[in-house]
Amino acid sequence: MLLLTALRGPVAYNLAIEADGSERMVAVAKQTYAFPQRDGAELDLLPRSEQVALVEVDEFAGDPVSSAPLIENDYA
Repeated sequence: MLLLTALRGPVAYNLAIEADGSERMVAVAKQTYAFPQRDGAELDLLPRSEQVALVEVDEFAGDPVSSAPLIENDYA
């Protein structure tokens, strides 16, 4: 499948299966902005080369069983 987008940030998809066996496509898009240095200024969308990648797997501080997540995946 080819997923076309005009967004600057990463875009991905995943298939999910419902309890009744039907399939669902889940699309995820992520944009990264820079916060303004002065009050009242607008957010700036970062260039494509500086966009933050999608997180596909949770990242933990240590052992996943006993430690807190540092970063959760973007597909949840």
